[in-house]
Amino acid sequence: MPISPARLARVELAELAARRLLDPHGVVDLRVRDLGDGVRLEVDAPIVERARADKGLAAAIRAAGFPDVPLTVEAFRSGSMNELLDDPDRWR
Repeated sequence: MPISPARLARVELAELAARRLLDPHGVVDLRVRDLGDGVRLEVDAPIVERARADKGLAAAIRAAGFPDVPLTVEAFRSGSMNELLDDPDRWR
């Protein structure tokens, strides 16, 4: 998937919105992953269920530039995007 200034900007806006809403819950690691046909929010494992249930969080991410794609919430894992590559072990 091509990287563009618009894609980077919407990821940044979504991360800022998510962090603002989750900071009171002690979030440390937080990433928004633009998957093209979806968006994945990765947060600290203890916060995953809370983030999944938070409709305001989903609305904030959609408003940041992801209005028409599925949103999933998973535990943060460094390097998780490498799994989408043809040869993920090459980049470990």
